Amino acid sequence: MKPLTPYIIIYKDQIHKNLNNFCNKLKFKTEEIFYPVKVNHNPEVINLLNKAKCRFEAASINEIKLLLNCGINPSEILYGNPVKSKHDIITANNLGINHFVADSFKEIEKLSCFAPNSRIIFRIEVSNEGASWKLTEKFGCSDAEVILIFEEATNKNLNPLGFSFHVGWNNKSTFNWEKVMLHAEDLRIKLSKSGRKIEIIDIGGGFPGHDENSEIYFEDISKKILPYLNHWRNLGIKVITEPGSYLIANAGILYSTVIEKIKRKEKYWIFLDTGIFQGFYWILGGLKYRIKNESKGNPGELAEYVITGPTCDSFDIFAKNAFLPTQTNVGDIISISPAGAYIQSAKNYNGFEYPPEIVR
Repeated sequence: MKPLTPYIIIYKDQIHKNLNNFCNKLKFKTEEIFYPVKVNHNPEVINLLNKAKCRFEAASINEIKLLLNCGINPSEILYGNPVKSKHDIITANNLGINHFVADSFKEIEKLSCFAPNSRIIFRIEVSNEGASWKLTEKFGCSDAEVILIFEEATNKNLNPLGFSFHVGWNNKSTFNWEKVMLHAEDLRIKLSKSGRKIEIIDIGGGFPGHDENSEIYFEDISKKILPYLNHWRNLGIKVITEPGSYLIANAGILYSTVIEKIKRKEKYWIFLDTGIFQGFYWILGGLKYRIKNESKGNPGELAEYVITGPTCDSFDIFAKNAFLPTQTNVGDIISISPAGAYIQSAKNYNGFEYPPEIVR
């Protein structure tokens, strides 16, 4: 007996398929993959990836504690948030975390005081051209800065390992991926000439995983960037990566029930039993999802609908022009995908909880 909707099914076989394909195409070992917990923090997903020998990237103390509760060794956790509070650095250090990301002199100062002798990866700013969600401006230092920060970290008894970057979320631009690789190689040469030893290059995430043609994009990107990865490997540099959506997004599907069908001003509205404020906030930023009527095996003639959730908020709309079977009716099961990434974890995104309310 199936549970009452709404519910999301995460298909483990699809995660395994995505992981194997990612490793095969880019020649990664699973222990070189640092899965970002923010994408989906379900303990079963974490345990699945842990059994596959993946490692993990955390952005907050709550995510670190979740990983430790799942039995993950602290040595396999990268604290990847480039800007952390003094309290969180102390807590992480006390929990045994020894790998941190930083992108400023201020962060180096805090780490040297509260996590001495820790191992540091510096996040640099790179082009996010072609990304569905850009991550520039807020994080990342310039090439000139990273050379100086590298020296500062060494002088303060930290252990700088190398640098990381992120091309932005769901980046389908093959041109930009190659452009960023050229940028990273240029920086590697500069650091080498300045006497800095590079042990690690972290190419981050951003691999396309949300679109219907994601696999085609990934195939093209892989062909362009693999020569750079192999070049660094041949130099004795450890290359690591942080794929999230590529591994998880298409492994999840939301199933919802039509609770009403109403015609308003020549438009038919389909009301579902769940809405965008239950984890699909990203629609407000322009993200689109695939919507299908699972109850109609042969869809037949299609009609245009507005697909909305049950809340009293007028922004609670999955799509304003979705095409579903003309005979879509109350009780039909509607699927929305991909729903494996950034849905359940939106409740406390990056591990940061909602602030408690105090009523006085």
